[in-house]
Amino acid sequence: MNSTEQTKTSVNKYVDELISSEFHYYFGFFANTVLVIFFMVQPLHYALGPWSLSLATTLGLFGAGYFVWTLLEYVMHRWLYHEIHSLFAKGHQMHHEEPLSLLGIPWLLNTVIILLVFWAGAALSAVDTAGVFLGGFWLGYLNYTIIHYGLHHWKLENHVWRQLWKHHKIHHKLPDKNIGVSVTFWDYVFRTKA
Repeated sequence: MNSTEQTKTSVNKYVDELISSEFHYYFGFFANTVLVIFFMVQPLHYALGPWSLSLATTLGLFGAGYFVWTLLEYVMHRWLYHEIHSLFAKGHQMHHEEPLSLLGIPWLLNTVIILLVFWAGAALSAVDTAGVFLGGFWLGYLNYTIIHYGLHHWKLENHVWRQLWKHHKIHHKLPDKNIGVSVTFWDYVFRTKA
């Protein structure tokens, strides 16, 4: 290797192939949409009567789930993907090296983890409470995946979209800045906005 060539980050041959699988990447959009619907419909299926949550509670739980996702997105991106040396950080480094490549956590892993969280939440509270909260949470995740994909692959002229695109482009140049992808709010809170 000459001095002008750069070594690309790699986890290992098998993990690299799994996280860069085009099928896993695109199928994840479908699987995550199905999960959002599942979380919202599951409580109705198991309810032994009318919906047990008021409209205000339903909207509050859904909104809280979405809000919690935005915080978790920031925390994971900042610390798990950038600060802590981990498999996730290596995979994310691969993304920074090749931003147009289709890299992501395999949909099956996400599905198993979020379903375990749902069943634990349903056991600790109620099916409807867990379902509505995780419906909002997973819609936040789905929104994040679509926005992140779009920031690298779509050219939209919408003002809000252009602002997110500029925000994310700075992150790729200054990895410790502009951590938020789907929202910029947490960058202001944690003072990482460039």
